[in-house]
Amino acid sequence: ATSSNGFFTFARYESVETVAPVPLPERLLFRDGFLSDASADLRYTDARRFVHSISPEEGRTASLRLRVADPAIGSDYTVSRANASVAQYARIPFTRHSVAALRLAGGLAHGSIGLDAPFSLGGVAQLDTSALVPGNIVVGADQLRGYESGAFEGTGFVLANLELRFPFGAPLLGRSTWPLFLRRVHGAVFADAGDAFDRPGELHFAGHPFAWKQLRFSAGAELRLEIVIAYELTTDLRIGVAQPFGALLGSGTAADRALGLEDRTTFYIALGPSF
Repeated sequence: ATSSNGFFTFARYESVETVAPVPLPERLLFRDGFLSDASADLRYTDARRFVHSISPEEGRTASLRLRVADPAIGSDYTVSRANASVAQYARIPFTRHSVAALRLAGGLAHGSIGLDAPFSLGGVAQLDTSALVPGNIVVGADQLRGYESGAFEGTGFVLANLELRFPFGAPLLGRSTWPLFLRRVHGAVFADAGDAFDRPGELHFAGHPFAWKQLRFSAGAELRLEIVIAYELTTDLRIGVAQPFGALLGSGTAADRALGLEDRTTFYIALGPSF
């Protein structure tokens, strides 16, 4: 199935930080303003899941999103962003509903949001309820689990997520007519790799162009509760633990160690499927 849509979003950005101890040049100060953003989404999927599935078990999902903000449509900022992803699902041989899932994603941008980076990459910041919005549940957020939310910024990013998913059981638990029902319990082990980088000719947020040696890695596991909310909406409550490993391929490892990025085991809760 293929679907497409377009819409406008509007946001007001205002600084909330205290004044920096060392005054910054004017060209580096965040600029408060109004963001008027026009976007167009295109999605294709032939992914399939079945009655007792814990996630899609075969097929793929691909998405492309284009976003433009410009004074011509009432924006104080000028920024263009494009990001795409593709996820592939395959049932693990000799199992009934265990799944191997791979997602690749990336994005490129021109401009900034008041001198803030157009892309940020990191882990789960908080219990995110955006997955409850119809349409958002199909494609997961770009997450590099194990790192702080927004740990890496740039005018481009790349990301890979690999998961092995397996069922634990189907308790089918609820209480009376309460609008909350536990349908299934399942789990996953995962490995993530990604980084944000600077495009030539753009502002420097990451401090380096794309390089394989800068890719950050992490791994972990999640316990997932498939729940039904308000009798209609089915989603996953994910309870996870992740360990970051830093830039295993090259020079970023020392910098990560100095910041303690590769030593912080993190725990998190998220709402909605990972992808």
